[in-house]
Amino acid sequence: MASESRTRWVLPYKTKNLKDDYVLGRVLGQGQYGTTFLCTHNETGQKLACKSIPKRKLLRQEHFDRVLREIQIMHHLSEYPNVVRIQSTYEDATSVHLVMELCEGGELFDRIVTKGLLDPLLRHIDGYVTPGGAERFRRCHNTEGTMQFWLESADLMKIKRESGVPDPNWVPPPWWKSN
Repeated sequence: MASESRTRWVLPYKTKNLKDDYVLGRVLGQGQYGTTFLCTHNETGQKLACKSIPKRKLLRQEHFDRVLREIQIMHHLSEYPNVVRIQSTYEDATSVHLVMELCEGGELFDRIVTKGLLDPLLRHIDGYVTPGGAERFRRCHNTEGTMQFWLESADLMKIKRESGVPDPNWVPPPWWKSN
């Protein structure tokens, strides 16, 4: 019990035990701070992803704050389309767990490379995201302080044209005008 009182917590509330709701499976990926596992909901059998962050890797209060901020941002962005949805969070004495929807399409970076878009994308970024070139990006700060960046539609089309990769699934929004 004495070690429990010395444990540092990320979440401002107590959570259930992850294993009460989910079974962890194989490793899906590894990052600087955590490991992502395939997980299965005990009752429904639904397959999800669980990012587990060991607290031993959180060396300073700043690291604890970053994990909490990541969770808050994920909850905020989960309401938007095409953004991974966070399902729930769990915390125990050794780790913080983020359960989110499973994206089975593979690594985005690998798909960019496979489609031949990496070089055109890097050339584009090199040409436009240097001092004085940031105007090609639009920025938006929301009330939670999250900054969102996106390329203008014309820039995305230019990248696709330069790479020679057609995208038959893309439909421009009603307000978009081609050059």
